[in-house]
Amino acid sequence: MVDVRDHPLADYFPFKMTIGDAVSLPFEDNSFDAVTFPQLLHWMGTAAYGREIDVNADHAVLSEIARVMKADGIGLFITFVVPGSGVFKIGGRRLYGIEDLETTIRRAGLKIVEIVYYSPTFQQIPEGKLVAPTGRELVTGNPDEDICWAFLKVAKS
Repeated sequence: MVDVRDHPLADYFPFKMTIGDAVSLPFEDNSFDAVTFPQLLHWMGTAAYGREIDVNADHAVLSEIARVMKADGIGLFITFVVPGSGVFKIGGRRLYGIEDLETTIRRAGLKIVEIVYYSPTFQQIPEGKLVAPTGRELVTGNPDEDICWAFLKVAKS
């Protein structure tokens, strides 16, 4: 991890960086209270970065997250969802219909606790409003009508 701020996060939250493979995490079962997986699920198993296509990689990754997460732990994910059903490959990404995303998560031994949808396009931000501290205002999306970011909170089933 590279952190170029005046006061890096490591100054406030000491942590150890471990490099590993998401389909075979180098941690014991039930190791973590929380697992984050932002903007990665839609890349798993695709041919991105010259990797081989693996149609089961999303299941393998989610199963690994379930394995290393404590029984009362939580997982936080961000991925795309699209209207309708199915799993689609678009622009090198794996995009899920919401029911298919829920099924994929459930098959891995997880359940969705909460899900919020946001529009992925900044053109839809009303009047270009910006809010602190992120500098962006998120606009609620509707996965029945358009591609959306899905912010998910999950737990073990």
